[in-house]
Amino acid sequence: MRKTIPVLLVGVIVIEPDYALAYIDPSAGGLLVQILLGGIAGIGVLVKLYWGKLTKFFRKEKDDRP
Repeated sequence: MRKTIPVLLVGVIVIEPDYALAYIDPSAGGLLVQILLGGIAGIGVLVKLYWGKLTKFFRKEKDDRP
């Protein structure tokens, strides 16, 4: 199983053409922008949800010992 993945990757790289006759229309660019902004918003929501745990993890605890 482990040997098949590198063999498949090499096969894809060898078979892959040097050029692509493709057209990217403006709606595809808009979709990419939406994906990027959605990812940033998702990361922001995750940070907001777990902000207390993050600060507790990085905060240094004071010792109560004399």
